[in-house]
Amino acid sequence: NVNLPGYTATVDAAMYRAKARGRNAFHFFTAEINAALSERLALERDLRRAIQAHEFQLHYQPKVALDSGALIGAEALVRWTHPELGLLSPVRFIPLAEETGLILPLGEFVLRQVFTETAGWGDLRVGINVSAVQLRSSGFAARPGWARSRLVMAARSIRWPPGFCRSRWARRPS
Repeated sequence: NVNLPGYTATVDAAMYRAKARGRNAFHFFTAEINAALSERLALERDLRRAIQAHEFQLHYQPKVALDSGALIGAEALVRWTHPELGLLSPVRFIPLAEETGLILPLGEFVLRQVFTETAGWGDLRVGINVSAVQLRSSGFAARPGWARSRLVMAARSIRWPPGFCRSRWARRPS
C-alpha cells in the first residue's frame, strides 16, 4: 500500500529542493527534507488555528520627522505569539500565509484591527503592508464600504518606489 498524498508531498519536497539548486539538478528525499516538511505542515496547521483564535497582535512603529522629532505617522506590524514557540518573526509565517492563501483572512484581520484601533487617532497616517496576493484577490476591491473608502484614501497617499508598475497590481477584478 502506498500513501499517495504522502508520497506526492515527498516527491514535491525533493523537487523544490532540486529547483532551489538550479537547473538540471536532482535531489533525493532525505530525513532533513522530511523534518522541514513536517515543521512546515505543523506551522501551517498552527497558523490556521491562530487565525481562527485571533492570536495575532498589532504593534505600531512610530514614524518621526528627523528635523523636529514630531510624530508624523506609524506603521502597523502584525505579530504572532505562538503558544509553544513564542514570538515568531513575520519572516517565518507571512511567506507561508501567502503560499497557502491564509494571507487573505490574516490580512482582513489586520485591516479591521487597524481601522478599529486607530479610529480616534485623527489625521495621523498609518501604513499597512498589503500582500500582492491580497491585491490580486477579487474580494479585496469588493470589501465593505467603510473599508473601501478608507483604503481609497490611504491609497492616494502611497509613495510608490521608482520604476514600480502600479497597473500590474491595480487591475480590476474580473
